[in-house]
Amino acid sequence: MELADPGVHGPAATARITAEHPGVGVLVLTTFADDASILTALQAGARGYLTKDAGRAEIATAIRAVASGQSTFDAAVGARLVAQLAGGGSPAAPPGPGPASSPDAGLRDRFPELTPREADVLERIAEGRSNPQIAAELFLTVPTVKSYVNQVFTKLGVRTRAEAVARVLR
Repeated sequence: MELADPGVHGPAATARITAEHPGVGVLVLTTFADDASILTALQAGARGYLTKDAGRAEIATAIRAVASGQSTFDAAVGARLVAQLAGGGSPAAPPGPGPASSPDAGLRDRFPELTPREADVLERIAEGRSNPQIAAELFLTVPTVKSYVNQVFTKLGVRTRAEAVARVLR
């Protein structure tokens, strides 16, 4: 199940499938690895969660595990869940305040067309961070960050990181 498939709301479809066919296991394969997406999928009944950077062997193993009634998560998702649960929080607990977890209010005010996550990404682009660095800081996959970067560029009407930084500095 893809969480963001156009025309299909992944979590709602997952909930419906698991309610109507309790023996069917749903495996999420998506670019999103943020806390809210993970928790929403699990609450909807997904038994597995992989990001799209998973390899063929990992996907095949996960399909077999979910089909046999087991749960499976890719390493990054599993580590996030363990860290959140070990820290006493829930996987969907919002990040605490501070520059590493929320964009400057002025940046959000200046670019209201951006979602909060897109503003997080833009802030880090302006700080000179690479996609892998942004992914690590925001607990996303690199492909997800690339998607957010493209969305930011489209909304700001820019084509490069330099143009995006110039917009922030204006």
